[in-house]
Amino acid sequence: MTSLQFGPWAILYAAAALQGLFVAGVLLCTDRGNKQANKLLAVLVLAFSWTRFMSFVNLSELFRFWPHLISSGAVLWFLLAPLYYFYVRAFLAQPVQWNFFSVVHALPALAILIYMIPFYLLPAEAKLNLMLNPDPSERTRLVMLVFSLVYGAQNIVYLGMSIKSLRLASRADAAAAKPAHLSWLRLLFTLMILFAVFHVIVASVEFWLNRDLVAMDYLPMTFFTVMVYAIAYLAMQQPEKLFPPHLRIKKMAWSGEPALAETDAVIRQLRKIMENEKPYLDCNLKYSDLAARLGISVRHLSRILNEELGQSFNDFVNAYRIKEVQSQLLHKQNGEHTLLAIALAAGFNSKTSFNRIFKSHTGMTPSQFLQARREPATAETSPVHSDSSAQ
Repeated sequence: MTSLQFGPWAILYAAAALQGLFVAGVLLCTDRGNKQANKLLAVLVLAFSWTRFMSFVNLSELFRFWPHLISSGAVLWFLLAPLYYFYVRAFLAQPVQWNFFSVVHALPALAILIYMIPFYLLPAEAKLNLMLNPDPSERTRLVMLVFSLVYGAQNIVYLGMSIKSLRLASRADAAAAKPAHLSWLRLLFTLMILFAVFHVIVASVEFWLNRDLVAMDYLPMTFFTVMVYAIAYLAMQQPEKLFPPHLRIKKMAWSGEPALAETDAVIRQLRKIMENEKPYLDCNLKYSDLAARLGISVRHLSRILNEELGQSFNDFVNAYRIKEVQSQLLHKQNGEHTLLAIALAAGFNSKTSFNRIFKSHTGMTPSQFLQARREPATAETSPVHSDSSAQ
């Protein structure tokens, strides 16, 4: 009976395949970040994992027991680059618009599938025989070289389009999309282009030398293995890179400014975030923090606040803090808290700044605000200590 070969490379590829299966499950189940991008990345990781699994099957010689697995991943190789491109576009809020002509993305994979159908229809014994005794003819070697060159060309085209999308995101200056998020996409891009380059080099050398350089295949295959582990690492250790907020890359009008419809949408989203998530409760809230939640640049947010809303960042944030204080002061259950404690909880960092900002927004001091709204019958027994405020 044939013994299996579980060498170090086989074990590494098997571990990567299992890791990828786990990561894909996490991506499909998570509610964090951009769900469409997560699903596309999950499909990409599953494709990576299948290539690692097939490497494990080949190295361990499991194909002797499962002949129908032989070359089952051939079509997947021509789906990797399009999947990466779709993922980048979705990640950067530039999803591909699907129409009848979108079928062009599947043409290389479809061509490979049609070419492989006769092999897939062979009985198990015939497949195993071809695997153990490959056709040494020049025609077969030429076909393999052509496949490798087409694969390399496809990667260049799609990765080139991905670079264009990354540059567009950089020019749009989307604060939520950089630097960590764009660096992650560039890392994945670098690993894929390195694999494509090495794959073409190895295939070309094997063709011209008429030799199967198995040892040289390990290096390009390692890049895919690193991809799977890199994605797993980010998912566990740096999820903010893998699951960013739903980015909003600016669609520029001819004037170079965001379109009016988009500006209105950003304003609505801004108000929704302020009312529901209450980021203003953080006394250290910065321009960049709020811009990142919106998926726009600090410059874009500043323009919207100054030109559209007629407010500075501090005035805009402090208006919500004042409303929060007023709401808490009128809430009966806050009687045990001092006025200063309520102000600090609302995001103010000192009594002096709170009193000054409160008066500038309401035209009265906190004590005057309380007295104007208290019922005469409870004015003397109110548990809120107004002596904490400056008169």
